Amino acid sequence: MKKIVFIGSILFFVASIYSQTFQIKQITSGDFDAKNPFISLQAFSNYPFIYFEKHTGSSSNIGLIEYNLILNTFQEMTELTTGSALRINPYEDFNHGIVFQTNENGNWDVAYRPYENGNWGPITFLANSISEEYNLSPFYANEPYFPMNNYILFQRSDTVIVLEYAESLITEYPVFVNTPQYQYSDYIGVYYNNFSGNYPRMGIHVIAVETDSSGKKNLISKYKPLNGVWDIKNIIKEDCNCSHPIFQFYEFMPYLIFEDSTESGIRPFIVSDWEYLKDIDTIPYLPDGDITNFRIDRPDMITSKFSGSDQLEYYPHSYFLKNEDGFMLRVNRQELGSFVEDTLINIKYNSSKMALDALGIYDEEIFYTIWEDSSDGHIHLFGRRQLYPVGAVSDEKGIDGFMLEQNYPNPFNPTTSIQYAIGSRQFVTLKVFDVLGNEIATLVNEEKPAGEYEVEFDARGLASGIYFYQLRAGGSDINSEKTMIQTKKMILIK
Repeated sequence: MKKIVFIGSILFFVASIYSQTFQIKQITSGDFDAKNPFISLQAFSNYPFIYFEKHTGSSSNIGLIEYNLILNTFQEMTELTTGSALRINPYEDFNHGIVFQTNENGNWDVAYRPYENGNWGPITFLANSISEEYNLSPFYANEPYFPMNNYILFQRSDTVIVLEYAESLITEYPVFVNTPQYQYSDYIGVYYNNFSGNYPRMGIHVIAVETDSSGKKNLISKYKPLNGVWDIKNIIKEDCNCSHPIFQFYEFMPYLIFEDSTESGIRPFIVSDWEYLKDIDTIPYLPDGDITNFRIDRPDMITSKFSGSDQLEYYPHSYFLKNEDGFMLRVNRQELGSFVEDTLINIKYNSSKMALDALGIYDEEIFYTIWEDSSDGHIHLFGRRQLYPVGAVSDEKGIDGFMLEQNYPNPFNPTTSIQYAIGSRQFVTLKVFDVLGNEIATLVNEEKPAGEYEVEFDARGLASGIYFYQLRAGGSDINSEKTMIQTKKMILIK
């Protein structure tokens, strides 16, 4: 596995700013408890939002805090709901609206508040029957700008339901039914539009932990085509102590991470093909003890050299560690020399929950880990910025002088500059793609001598959003060992 080696100037720079930039920040404070944080799935582009539950007495509301990426500060809290009822389990749908559970009508229902053009709309109910609707669970998409409709997962009585909704559409798809023989828990869903390959199959996938009447557990999945019916149950891992599945993404491909008991304690595992190959890998380089809530994120810098679990070593990641020394949070392994202390953080609140995601780009991509901990008799949110200096990896530049810089400015409107370098005469292509993988523009498509180059991209006529630019050099065959590929994101804001 390759090591991340930083050039001397980067080492000096990081050493001088580490204590200021990467110190722990207390994000919330006051006479309330802040619980269940999560970062907007679209925080990378336009909305650096952090959501959480604000608990006061016997009530709770949904709070929002915006991050200022230029000043590296968190703004004042905004309450998205008000009143004396309970509003819990918030999460963001594909169109940036907020879905949550509430008991304001006397029993548990599922409510929704849309967000459009910078404004929050009125609260409406998606599931509001005389039965309890609860256990609202995450639903993911391989790209947050697609599909146009939204999906949620929840439980009503003994039935676990996928609900599809849009402005004039609400459709329910029952997926699991709890019986004396089988009980279902820890369920999550993913919508995959399959634009980059044949796996996973296009449609809806739901993962769950199935427990039979004898107490035996299986990690299972079910699949439904968009216009079809549920496929038969698929067993991912049989006879396990599996729990807490979550989806993470690498170049739009969903990787399933889950926890299971081993002789070394609770450990995280990863599987990409959960339907056919079911090739389950361990997460490398983790310390002894119980490892829970392992989270990773996809960085802005993506290359063809990362594959399998190797990605996890270099992507920003965090997890909770419980051993004889107590309960701790670890924020990404650092290998920058003796001047950087270990990233283990002692946590006083042993029921802490954690979120990790990108909060935008300003010179470099900014990642944060946010967690709960005790403070002045309450539970509050704390955060620590991840150390991930995009573009400072020496071996990205060392292979035949191949290098692709982050575009500048970014975000941009309507033009931006892209710089790249090659170390020898090679055939070079530089192309721009949208989030669905459609080619938008070809900026370079010719043989070039060794050197550094700068190209301007004009986005007039394109819609705001995330785009990707890809540099390919050394061969026309994407699978050729001589072909070098690097892809980066850029954001058009109008």
